[in-house]
Amino acid sequence: MMDSQFDSDPGLKVLIVDDNAVTRRGLGLLLMLEPEIGQVHEAASGGQAEALVRDGQFDIVMIDLRMPGLAPVEAIRHIKTSAPAVRVVAMSMVADSKEAALAGGADLFIEKVDLLSGIRRVLPSDARGLGSEAGCGEDVSLA
Repeated sequence: MMDSQFDSDPGLKVLIVDDNAVTRRGLGLLLMLEPEIGQVHEAASGGQAEALVRDGQFDIVMIDLRMPGLAPVEAIRHIKTSAPAVRVVAMSMVADSKEAALAGGADLFIEKVDLLSGIRRVLPSDARGLGSEAGCGEDVSLA
């Protein structure tokens, strides 16, 4: 089962959407080091992500832009329609999909090399206490 393998306390609830299990697991472990993150769930496709978002209340959805099946940008549109308060972080190894992801409703585009600083950008200000210390690189774009 892809859901709820990293669950510690009632902090922010994050959904990682990536067709690569190693990426999902590694990112989940990294996110659980952040004190604001309470739960990390996984989905292997845009379709699974949509179903999980419909069934659960997530604070952040991190979605890879290079996956088979339902186009990730279309999944972002569906997620933002069904759960407008969810912050969506579009992830890619390259910046060529940035404009499409942001136009599709993503709140943030980030290259995978800057994931930790990017996730800090979408944490609610009352949960992060990081201010300008997040250290985001130039490739991070907040919509």
